[in-house]
Amino acid sequence: FELSGNNVSVASSIVGGFCQDHGNIHGKEVLVQGTYTYPVVFTKSGSRWQYSHTVSDFVQPINSLVIDDDGTIWAGHKYKGLYSLVLDDELRNIVSQKFYPSLDGESESAISVYRIKDRVVFVSMKGGFYYYDRETASVQPYEQLNALLADTEGPFSISRFTDDLYWFIS
Repeated sequence: FELSGNNVSVASSIVGGFCQDHGNIHGKEVLVQGTYTYPVVFTKSGSRWQYSHTVSDFVQPINSLVIDDDGTIWAGHKYKGLYSLVLDDELRNIVSQKFYPSLDGESESAISVYRIKDRVVFVSMKGGFYYYDRETASVQPYEQLNALLADTEGPFSISRFTDDLYWFIS
C-alpha cells in the first residue's frame, strides 16, 4: 500500500509480501519486494513509487532481502537457505543465481538478511552472524558480532533505529 497524507491506496495487486528494500541496480533506483512467489520490482515515476513487474524466472518464498551496493539481491528463503541474485539490465530476469543451503556448511536452515551500515549481514536461524566477503567470494563468520553477542541466545532479528544504533532482538 502507499500512504500519502491521510490517503491509502493499493500500490500493487501482488499479495503475500514479506519485505522490501530500496537500492540501485544497474544505475536504476528501485524497490524490490520479497513475496511468497516472485520478487516484485517497483520504480519511481516522478516522486511516487509504482509497480513495474515481477521477476518471473525466480519463484521462491523470500521473507528477507537486501540490495547490496553492487546491485546483488541477497534473499533469505522463508524456510531454507539464502540466494544471491543478479538481474539483467532490464531488471526482468535472473542472469546469475547462487544458493547457499546453510551458512555453517551443515544442514539447511532459514537465513535472514539485514543491512548494518554498508554491510549485508546474514543470520542463521541456528544462530550466528555472517557476511559476504567480496575478496574471497565466500560467506564468512562475522567474528565481531559473534563475539559481542556470544552470551545471547539466537536466532536474532535486527532493526535499524538510527544510522549508528541497531536493535538485536532474540
